[in-house]
Amino acid sequence: SEELGAGMRRFLLHSPEGRLLAILDFDPLFRDGKVIGYTTAFKRKQIDATPHAEVGLTKFAVDRFREEGISQVTLGLSPLLDIEPSGFAESDFWRNAFQRAYNSPWVNRSRFNLQGQAAFKRRFHGVEEPTY
Repeated sequence: SEELGAGMRRFLLHSPEGRLLAILDFDPLFRDGKVIGYTTAFKRKQIDATPHAEVGLTKFAVDRFREEGISQVTLGLSPLLDIEPSGFAESDFWRNAFQRAYNSPWVNRSRFNLQGQAAFKRRFHGVEEPTY
């Protein structure tokens, strides 16, 4: 599509009536000039779409990539998940603040659903890699 960058992939979910329910874009991952995988770049669903729309569309995309022989798919970061000492020079204050934010019902309800992001990605049973 003209709206997508080179190598990007887009998956759409429509209702039986043809209404757009969800959209999922992936950026390509390259090695030696060849696409070896994809990473989630953008995902949205209509507010009245079933919560299963994103899960189903993501599973469809991952299955399609697998059929095409793609070896790597990432669903992106899960902000503040499992903040533990990293082994690098760091601040206990900020690590504790990030842990409290992740566990805060208020933050998750009214600012950003950190726990929901992580739970969505864990449904796919992938490998989690700490990123600092």
